[in-house]
Amino acid sequence: MNLNNTPNRNRLTVKSLCALIFIKVNGPKPSQFNPFPYVEQWLKDGHHAASDAPSSSTGKQRKPEPSESSIATIFL
Repeated sequence: MNLNNTPNRNRLTVKSLCALIFIKVNGPKPSQFNPFPYVEQWLKDGHHAASDAPSSSTGKQRKPEPSESSIATIFL
């Protein structure tokens, strides 16, 4: 358990920690795991890939980043 719950990963819930240990004990070695079927299903279910461009159909609006001139006016 201490190999999974390190000082850098100390915010894991008991449920997440149990799942990680279960996979480590019962799952395949990382070199034998093929993620492609799971990724394909994820994308077929309508989720977005990390490389997808932002879309207006998600309903989330990006906040415009403040321009340098507007920040500079605070200090003048």
